[in-house]
Amino acid sequence: MCLTEEWFTERAQAMDFPRYKGHIDLHDFMRVMGWDAERLMAAGVLRLKPMRSTAELLEHEPTPAFRKHFLVRKEYDILMLKPGRGMALVQAVGVAEQRAARM
Repeated sequence: MCLTEEWFTERAQAMDFPRYKGHIDLHDFMRVMGWDAERLMAAGVLRLKPMRSTAELLEHEPTPAFRKHFLVRKEYDILMLKPGRGMALVQAVGVAEQRAARM
C-alpha cells in the first residue's frame, strides 16, 4: 500500500486536536529528552511491533504496561503521549538506567 499525500494531510489533521488538548507526539518528546527508541525499549515503555505493513510509519508501539500513557490511533499510525504522562517515562528510563548501572 502506498501512503498518499492525502493520507499525510489527514494524519496531520488527526494530530491537531490532541495537540490542542496537550498531547505531544512521542518522537517530539523523545527529541526534547535526547532519547531514542532503544532507550524506551530498555525501560519497558516501547516494543517493536510484531508485524509492520507498508502503510505504517512507526516501528514501535507501547507495551501493555505503558499503553495507558499514550493516545494510539492505528488508522493514521499516531502515537502521542497524553498530557502529564511524561514523568512516567522519565521515571521508567531512570529506573532502567540505574538497574543497568548496577550490573
